[in-house]
Amino acid sequence: MKRREFAKAESDAAKITSVIHPFINVTGELSSNALNQGVSSWSLSNKILLNYLGYVAGVIDAAEYSLAKSRADDWTVSEIVFHQIIVGQLDWIPGSEDFIKLNRMGVECGGSSIAGLQNNPQFLEAMKLGGNDFLSVGSPGFYPKGLFELGLVTGAKPTEEIT
Repeated sequence: MKRREFAKAESDAAKITSVIHPFINVTGELSSNALNQGVSSWSLSNKILLNYLGYVAGVIDAAEYSLAKSRADDWTVSEIVFHQIIVGQLDWIPGSEDFIKLNRMGVECGGSSIAGLQNNPQFLEAMKLGGNDFLSVGSPGFYPKGLFELGLVTGAKPTEEIT
């Protein structure tokens, strides 16, 4: 990827990061118990990890769409943000170092782990739920329904189920 194109993608990624930062921080906090208990090492066959990665990718995709950052088939902006979130929230997982290194190289070369992971129906469903949740923020009665459906929030019930 050309240096100028990558610099533009990094600038767009910074805009998306600023928009999703509060939502992603809350998502990370709500999911931390499920991740700590259910993810002992980095493996994309781990349902909890895959659900979280998909959910986050959906949030990023929805934010990119809402900011009218069209990508066609270029996932670079989304990948930069995705990589930053993985480093910021999931680098504690044993084995994540290799994924982080490979993912960074892929981002710099124009590759996309998100596009590849979408071949997995579970990841794709989590991505849809994350995007829907992000786009629903501010709606009356909002709660992160997708996090609950994916089993990423443990020890709590959605507000509509509390009696």
